[in-house]
Amino acid sequence: MQRVFENRTVHSVVIRKNQGRESGASQPHLHQQLIGSPAPLPALEAEARAERENPGFWNELIDIVDRLELLLEKNDGVVSYANPIGAFPRSYDIVMPDFRGMVTDLSPNDLRPLARALFRIIKILGPLPLDYEIHQGGGLPLHAHINGRLYPYSNVAGTLNLPSQLVQNVAALRKALARN
Repeated sequence: MQRVFENRTVHSVVIRKNQGRESGASQPHLHQQLIGSPAPLPALEAEARAERENPGFWNELIDIVDRLELLLEKNDGVVSYANPIGAFPRSYDIVMPDFRGMVTDLSPNDLRPLARALFRIIKILGPLPLDYEIHQGGGLPLHAHINGRLYPYSNVAGTLNLPSQLVQNVAALRKALARN
């Protein structure tokens, strides 16, 4: 990532992982990508705009998911939760609400809790087709969006409704995390 930023035309970078063709990837194997852009990427721009227009947006979102009992873990400055407004039926977020820098700014000890939370959710989801993106910069807290698919190439339309089984899924996920 540091090498990507050496290119003066790059101003925005996301880290993306695809787990198989069913995740929407063009390559059938697991792979990660660094995606650089000369302008803020649309998803990051939308998140930054939401933060500018609603200061405290991320902490309010965390409070809401906690009240909805969708919080998975809250440890070492990292919060993970099932996202009721995610792009897919099984969407999860991991947020470092008090850290507004880049992944490369984190020391190995500070990176470890974020990596551990990401690993734990991916491990519990198992071979389910998924992708994740780590969003950073633009005044945003460092965060990751994890999208698990129920079916290959899940349709985004209609998935913004809270699935009826989401709360039960969170309880099962918490139990699995406690076992690991």
